[in-house]
Amino acid sequence: MNDLLYDFCHDIISLKDLYLVLKTYNDSDLIEFNRIIIDKIDDYNKDKLMFICLLLNTIFNFDLSNFSYDIHNFISDSISLSNDEIIFFLTDDNIFMYEKNSVLYIINNTNNIVSIVLPKEYQNSTLFCVNCGDDISINCTIDVYNLSFYIIEK
Repeated sequence: MNDLLYDFCHDIISLKDLYLVLKTYNDSDLIEFNRIIIDKIDDYNKDKLMFICLLLNTIFNFDLSNFSYDIHNFISDSISLSNDEIIFFLTDDNIFMYEKNSVLYIINNTNNIVSIVLPKEYQNSTLFCVNCGDDISINCTIDVYNLSFYIIEK
């Protein structure tokens, strides 16, 4: 598990690869992985750790209350937990886009700005960007800066 965290934070494995491994973990594995993240929190890029936390919290419904800094506060203030269905949209290995509870999550784990075509129900409208704290007008695409993410509500 140490290797998984290291490999993701050092761009050895993709966001998709991380997700596929985490998907195989049982609850005790996720608890252990969480402990490792907490132990290594000052050793890795905070953006990469935020991506992991978003996945753990939104996809795996994992409690992040043990985090001692603003990742826990941001995520708990921004997202509601539930077991609702998650809808994944086709992207690539280092760009994830998924929807849960009518909230769209876009994670860009690349060193480049990417332009992402949004699902039709999010196009040509003004939406609320949870992590920006502001309304944003969107046509068909959204530019996502390198190593960043959007949490968008309809």
